[in-house]
Order: sequence, then structure tokens, then C-alpha cells
Amino acid sequence: MKKLRLLFLSLFIIGLISSPVLFGQVNGDYRTIASSNWSNIANWQTFSGGWGAAVSFPTGTAGNTITIQAANIIKVDVVLGNIQGYILNQGGLSFAATQTTSGNALSGTNTITLSAPNASIVAGQTVRNNVTGSIPSGTTVLAYDGATTLTLSQNITATIPDATTLTFSNLMTFKSGSTYEHALAGGNIPLGVWETGSTCLVTGTTGATPGGTEQNFYNFTWNCPNQSTILNLGWGINYPITIGGNYSVLNTKTNTTQIRLTTGTPANSININGSYLVDGLTTYATTSGSGGAATINIGGNITVTNGGVFSMSNSSSFIATINLAGNLSAVSSSFLKSTDVNASKLVFNSSGVPQTIDFTTAVATSGGLNFEVSNGSKVTLLSDVPISTSGSIKLTNGNLWLGTYNLIIGAGASLVGNSTNYVVFDAAGDGSVRLPIPVGTSPVLFPVGTATNYTPLTITYTTAPTTAGKLILKKVTPDMIGSDVTPALNDGGYSLTRRSDQYWSYTNSTIGGTYSLSIDGSSSQTGIDDPSNLRVIHSAD
Repeated sequence: MKKLRLLFLSLFIIGLISSPVLFGQVNGDYRTIASSNWSNIANWQTFSGGWGAAVSFPTGTAGNTITIQAANIIKVDVVLGNIQGYILNQGGLSFAATQTTSGNALSGTNTITLSAPNASIVAGQTVRNNVTGSIPSGTTVLAYDGATTLTLSQNITATIPDATTLTFSNLMTFKSGSTYEHALAGGNIPLGVWETGSTCLVTGTTGATPGGTEQNFYNFTWNCPNQSTILNLGWGINYPITIGGNYSVLNTKTNTTQIRLTTGTPANSININGSYLVDGLTTYATTSGSGGAATINIGGNITVTNGGVFSMSNSSSFIATINLAGNLSAVSSSFLKSTDVNASKLVFNSSGVPQTIDFTTAVATSGGLNFEVSNGSKVTLLSDVPISTSGSIKLTNGNLWLGTYNLIIGAGASLVGNSTNYVVFDAAGDGSVRLPIPVGTSPVLFPVGTATNYTPLTITYTTAPTTAGKLILKKVTPDMIGSDVTPALNDGGYSLTRRSDQYWSYTNSTIGGTYSLSIDGSSSQTGIDDPSNLRVIHSAD
């Protein structure tokens, strides 16, 4: 039998956890009256029309606040959920540096060695939790400077009994460069302080999401080759969630077995400060698959590679708004989709920083892929971009630059712009815009122009076509600067001395009907100073 070694250290964290300023108590609020353990009920008061003795210690309830009063220091000696959002810390919190396990009592005393003198997992170290069963109550996790890889597993660590599982009772601190790997099919991810550069890696999940996912992480990676069903992380349901680094989905077993961020309508925000990464033929990542709505803020890029699937929404009744500050890239036979065809959208909102879209190498799209450019700058195509049935591109505060590529709006999809937010052709006239032409007589607007001038084109059928088709528009000439008319032309006393050198080339695949094409000559078109005296002339060139 190993000797039981106890390590009594405390890590004092002053002001670690905070919440919004209170504007008055509500029934169910808690406050401390002295320094003590969290589990000491006599140390707590609750509010019910006034302050009185508590009958239990707080565990966190939506809408209520837990106040650590000034000069009080509370030692967390019980297992708590992710209750950071409920705590107003005016005093201090103390977390035991030793990590005590709990579970069914077994014979013997066992010591589990983790890492680092301050009970932290340090850079380069990995804790791999793949133990099954239970560990004796009172087993203590001791801290030391250990090997670079620390695996908790009964088959290689003799100090853990057969058929045991690891359960953390208090916070752990994961330092920059460290990794916690959850290799269990079930169990709980330990509640932790996940410092910048740390990673939570989930690899063992099969048919149930592990506990402990609704907390703030730095990097969070899902790589579960034995996942057997659709799962969700439950983010934003009870607490605001911030992923300080990247959210990565590397394996969900198949490209139809999903991992979802949340479910229903979460009451709190979901923020990914880094990038959203989906990689591999056996991956499917989405926001949700149930009715509701959520806003997901992504500070980096969305990158889908090597056949991965990313869905904005996987329910016809779930509305996802994804605010993207970085670039959108789906390459190498990847797949973008959205089951909600009405309101889910990806908004480019970088606040003045140019962004890009790259759908290189046979990217498939389906459903209501709705994109909005609202970054006060531009989004540039790095490949052809197809928008399929029921999708849209809406330009509300920024332009879409074609470069040398083609914007392909499919039947039933739409392109919306105006005189300040439109599709920009480059000076050489490369790239094209394709819009669907339905059977009908409603005008179809191409909100297009150059870097300096808005030069829209409208097709109007006076007699409806018998078969719907598409019109592909290309700008063949340089910008709207124009050239002199030599000699000048006279039209009823009005002298024509300049002309535009810009013209359009188009192909129209509709069958039947009669139509007219018009270039807007109103004052809303930049480059035209006197619309009332605009003339159409014929030139041999």
C-alpha cells in the first residue's frame, strides 16, 4: 500500500471571477459574512426580501448573484459547476492546489501524480484521462515536476486501482502549451483555468457528450473517431462561453455524424476569439439542429478543408447568425450548407479590415447559404463562388470585389446591393456576375461597378420568357474615365465632347420573350454629372 501524502496548498486568486455590477438584490442572492470554506453553510446569507441565514451553500442559479464580500476569503472545497458568471468577487477565492478525487470507496490509499508544484499542467505536458470505473474517496492528486507526458491510465500507472476513473474536485490550472486530453467515453472534463495557449482535446467520446463542456477554454479540439451519434456541447445555455483561441473539429467518425455548438435558444453569448476549423472527410460541424436561434461571434477565420462539412444551421427552424471578423475558406472538396433557408446568415463584420472568400477545388454548397457584407470595407473573391437555391449575398456596408473570379447566383438565390455597396469589377474587366432570370416581367438588377464608379445594369422583360435562364455579365473595358470625342458632336445645340469607354458583354440563356437592357443614367450612378443631357451614341469601335 502506498503512503498517503497530503499536500495542503492554496492558490489565492483575488478578483479572478467577476460579474456585472449589481443594481439591487433579488430573492435567491447569496453573500458571505466571514472567511471560511465554501461548504460552510453558516458562512452564507440568502436574500428573501431581506438578508437571513442560508440553509445551503450556493451552487449558482440563473438570475441570482453570489457576492464574496470585501475582506472575506472563501476556500472552494466542493465540486462546483461553471458559475463564474454569477459571482461578484469583492474579496477573494482560494482553490486547493491539490486535486481531490471522489467516487466509490475502494480498499487502499492511492496517490496520483499530475504535474507542477502549483497543481498546474505546464507547457509541453499532457494529461490523458482514459481511466474507467471509480477512485477511492479522499485520493489526493499531488503536484510535482513530472515527465512531459502524464497519462492517467490503470494499464500503465500502478498507483491507480483496476477499473477506476479520475474525478477532479477543484479547479486545475492549465498553463500555456499544456494539453488536457479527455479520452473517456463519458466522464467530466475538469473545471479549470485554461490559460492562453492551453488546449482541451476530446478524443474518447462515443454516445454522450462529456460533462464539463460548458466552461471557458482557450483552444478546444474535438477529435472523436468513435462518435456514434449527433452530440452538442450545450454552449451558451447557462453561461456565456468564450473560446480564447481556436475551436477545431477533426473527427466525428462520419461526415453525417454532427457535433453541434448548442441547442435551442441559448440565453448567453458564444464567442470564439480565434478561428473555427473543420478538417477531414469524417467531420461534420454545425451550430445547432433544433429549433431556436443563436449568435456566434468568431474573431478569426472559418476554415473547412479536406472534405469536412460545415453547416450554418442543421434545422429548418434554427436561425444562426455568425459574425465573422476573419476570412472564409472552404477548400479541397469541402462542403458548406445550411438547412435553414430563410434567416441564418454569415456576416462579414471585420470593422474596416478587408476580408476574403476562398472556395477553391470543388467546394460543394447547398441550402440557404446567406452571406452579408457589413465590414465597412470589402470582401474579395479568391475563387469562383456559387450561391445555390434559396441563398443570398446582401451588401449592406461594403463591396464585393470579383478580382479574376465569377460570382454565380443560382436559380432562386439573390444578390442585393445599392449605389454605395455593390459588386466591383477590376480595371481589366476580369470576372463575371451570373444572375437567374425567372419567367416573369419583374426587372432584374445587377448592382455592379468599378472601384470608383457605380454602374448598374438592369434587364427588363416586356414579354415574359417561356423558359427561365441566366444572364452572365462581364465588364470588357477599363474604368469610366472615358475619352474625348473628336471632333465634338452636336445634338440640338448640345455639344458632346466626352464619352465613356466602358461597355458590357453578356450572355442570356432564357428562351422566348422580349427584353431591354439599361445602364442607369440617373444621378444615383457615379460618373454622370448631368443626367438630363445624357446621350447614347453609335461608335465604329
